[in-house]
Amino acid sequence: MTDFEFLSVLVSIVIGFGLTHLLGGLGRAYHFRRTSKMDAVHVAWTIMVFFVLVLNWWVFLLWRDFDAWTFSVFFTIIMWTTSMYVLALALFPPRLSKDVDYRVMFETNRTWFFSTFVVFCALDILVTALREQSAPDTLFTAFVGHFAVIAAVGMIIRNRRYDLVAAWYIVITMALWSFGVRSTLF
Repeated sequence: MTDFEFLSVLVSIVIGFGLTHLLGGLGRAYHFRRTSKMDAVHVAWTIMVFFVLVLNWWVFLLWRDFDAWTFSVFFTIIMWTTSMYVLALALFPPRLSKDVDYRVMFETNRTWFFSTFVVFCALDILVTALREQSAPDTLFTAFVGHFAVIAAVGMIIRNRRYDLVAAWYIVITMALWSFGVRSTLF
C-alpha cells in the first residue's frame, strides 16, 4: 500500500461521513417537513457544502503522484478534510428535534459555519501549496481567498439575502471553475 493509498482511505472515510451526515440531515428534514420548517438559506449552503465535499474528494486524486510525505503534510490534509466534515455538522447538528426550525438553527450556528468555511479556504490554499511544493498560482489563491472573504463578511453582516446570494454565488462560481477554468471534473 502506498502512502497515498493509506491516506486516501482516511480522507475518503471522513468525506464520506460528511456526505452521509449532510444527506441524512436533508432526508430527515424532508421526512419531518410537516413539523420542521425548511429554510432556503440553509438549503443553499447545504448544496454548497455537498459540492465542496464531492469536488475535494475528486481533487484529492491529484495527490496520487506526490512523494514527499511527512507528518506535517499528513496532519494538514487531515485538518483540511476535517474542516469539510465540520461544515456538514454545523448545518445539521446531531440529535435535532423533529420540530427544528432550520432558519433559527442556521442563524444560531452561522458564526461557527462561516468561521469553519474561512478555515477550510485557508487550509485549501495551504494543501494546494503543499501538493505543488510551491505557492499556488495567484488566480487560484484569489479565487479561494475571495470565498473566505465572503464567509468573513457573512459573520459580520447578518442579512438573509446576503447569505442566500453568497451561497448560490459560491456554488455557481465553484462549478464554473471546476467544469470550465480548471476542467477539474473531466
